[in-house]
Amino acid sequence: MVRKLIKHEILRTGPMMGLVFGVGTLVLLGSGFLTHLNIPVVSAVFGVFGLFLVGGMWPLSQLALAVDFWRTSWGRMGYLTHSLPVRGSVILGARLVWGAVIQAIALAWTALASLAMAYLGGPAFQGDGPAMEEAIPRFLASLGELLPWWQWVLVVLLALFLGWFYLVMFYFAATIGSDPKLAGLGVVGPILTWIASYLVTSILCFGAIFLPIGLTYAGGGLDLGLVDTLHAYQMKENNIIPLGWVVAMVMLVAACIPWMVHNWNRRISLR
Repeated sequence: MVRKLIKHEILRTGPMMGLVFGVGTLVLLGSGFLTHLNIPVVSAVFGVFGLFLVGGMWPLSQLALAVDFWRTSWGRMGYLTHSLPVRGSVILGARLVWGAVIQAIALAWTALASLAMAYLGGPAFQGDGPAMEEAIPRFLASLGELLPWWQWVLVVLLALFLGWFYLVMFYFAATIGSDPKLAGLGVVGPILTWIASYLVTSILCFGAIFLPIGLTYAGGGLDLGLVDTLHAYQMKENNIIPLGWVVAMVMLVAACIPWMVHNWNRRISLR
C-alpha cells in the first residue's frame, strides 16, 4: 500500500515540482545569459537575482510541498485523502518518503544551477578561460584535495537531512496547526505553529552548538571527536565545526514525527 501511496504522490505532485524546477531553470539560464552580456546595471542585477534563485529554489520547493500537504490533508481535498482505507500514519509516512526524494532532486538542481551560473558568468563562457573539459577535472581535483570522497558523501547526506528536516518542520506546523483546537483559525494555525517551532528549533540548535562534539579539519580531511566549542570561539579557531546542532535536529525529528503520527491517527479535523 505504501508503494501505491508514493506512486500517487509522484503522479499528483510531480507536475507541480516539474513546473517549479522547470521555470526556475529557464529563469536561471536567462539570468546567466544577461549577466554574460555585461550590460551596465542590468547584468549586475540579474547576476544577483540568479544567485538568489540558486539559493532560494530549494526552500521554494519545500514551501510548495508544504502548502500542497496542508491543502490535501485538511482542506476540501482532505476528505478524499482521509477516505483511503489505511491509517493516517501510513499516508503521512508515504508523504515523508516522497519528500525525502524531492530533497535529493532539489540538491542536485542546486548543484547543477551553481555550476551553470559559474560557467555563464565566468571567463570560460566568454572564451577567456579554460574549456569545460579542463575546468571540471580541475574542480573535482580541488574537491579531492579538500576532503576524501567518502567524507563528501557524508556532506551530501548531511545536506539532504537538513533539507528533509525543514520539510518535516513544515509538515509538523501544518499538522499541529490544524489540530481540532486550532482548526478554526484556518491558515493562521499552521503559521503560528511554524513560528513557535522555528523559535524552539533556533534556541535548541544554538544551545546545542556548545555540546562537546564536532569536526576538526587538519588538512586533507575531517576528524570526528570531542571539541571545546566555547574555547575555540574564544581563541578564534576556524578549524572546528560544531555538530551539536545536528544532534538537536535529530532529537526534534524524533519528537515531532510521533506527535504528527498521533494527530494523523486520532486528531483529524477537516475544514
